[in-house]
Amino acid sequence: MISDDELYSLTLKFGICLFVLIIVYGFISVNFLEQKDGESVDEPECDELLEEVVLEEKQTKKGKK
Repeated sequence: MISDDELYSLTLKFGICLFVLIIVYGFISVNFLEQKDGESVDEPECDELLEEVVLEEKQTKKGKK
């Protein structure tokens, strides 16, 4: 049979590993959510930049003609 000391040691190790995994999962999920929010904020800016580039290309083509 497992002695009380061994059971305590295994339980403590399991608890510490579980705690560390929960903390790591929290950090990963927070960083992932921040990236998703950042991408959704950047999308309109990218669209505006693309529109500006297209307008500049049209103007340069008109200038060449």
